[in-house]
Amino acid sequence: DGGTVGAGGPMADLLLMSSARMVLALAGTLGRLGWMWLLVAVPVVNAGYHEKRLLHNLLDNYNVLERPVVNESDPLQLSFGLTLMQIIDVDEKNQLLITNIWLKLVSNFVRSRRPP
Repeated sequence: DGGTVGAGGPMADLLLMSSARMVLALAGTLGRLGWMWLLVAVPVVNAGYHEKRLLHNLLDNYNVLERPVVNESDPLQLSFGLTLMQIIDVDEKNQLLITNIWLKLVSNFVRSRRPP
């Protein structure tokens, strides 16, 4: 799921938010008539079909039980990062810290590369 902004996934949400910012910036300079014109002129983004087709093509023969390397003896390098976004609550009595974190996973899967 790409979030709650739109149904087209994260890229469609980004395009939708960029369009909304553009509308707000232009409408401030054009006045009331500008609002009506921009509401009619703003395109609607629907990337659902294309996103589904892309994921199907990328993951068609993907097996989650296989190591994504050409040679079984090759090492698989993974790295991750953790970013603390917010401390939500601290319970000193029970020694609990409730946080909001972002987890970044980075890998270089040889089998996931598409052919040139």
